[in-house]
Amino acid sequence: MKPKFLIPIVLTLVLAGGGVLFLANQKDDNANSATNTPSTSTTESSNIGNDSATTSDVTAKLPKQTVASDTDCSLYDFAQLEPIWGVKFVDMDINKVIELSDGGQLYSCKYNETDSGLGLTVSIEYRAFKSEEAAKKDMANVRDGAKLGDEVYFVQEEQTGVGDEAFFSTPKRQVDNPKNPNKQLYVRKGNLVMLWSAVNLDGIKPTYGDNILKSYKLHF
Repeated sequence: MKPKFLIPIVLTLVLAGGGVLFLANQKDDNANSATNTPSTSTTESSNIGNDSATTSDVTAKLPKQTVASDTDCSLYDFAQLEPIWGVKFVDMDINKVIELSDGGQLYSCKYNETDSGLGLTVSIEYRAFKSEEAAKKDMANVRDGAKLGDEVYFVQEEQTGVGDEAFFSTPKRQVDNPKNPNKQLYVRKGNLVMLWSAVNLDGIKPTYGDNILKSYKLHF
């Protein structure tokens, strides 16, 4: 696929408040792209880590990943996401799996409306920790990074009934900006933290928040 020059710049700026604290402790790796439409997911469609059961080891039910290999992005595929988002996804960016400091895994999948970086990109980052306590600490770090002293940099909207804890995070300067390019959801389920991002350089749509929640709930 063609290089995407704009989206990495936007994501770098928007993720600064919560992501810098997290990513500074991780091993670096290079991402590569997959241009073929992914096959239909073979993962069970029933919810992973159902609230009626013990949910601490959610990651055991995810597609198996191998450090330094391409991410297996089969949990969500185009056929599942397109009806929710109302667009046709043309390709996917697949990153290498990185080992976390606690021995867990960090990996991500990006679903693109275009191969140029324009239009909609839905990004799912998985932080599969070895323990629930490590996942809780990661979420706490993101919350703490939203402000410095009395200065608020990210506005967080708590979400009930989503995972074990969840919140939308928006840069304060973008809250009332109709051209805000990114809608983000942080959600923890047991020992898994997910960062969902819907990016559109033309400005996010009012439906993006609901669409992220609907997409998440396809499997959780």
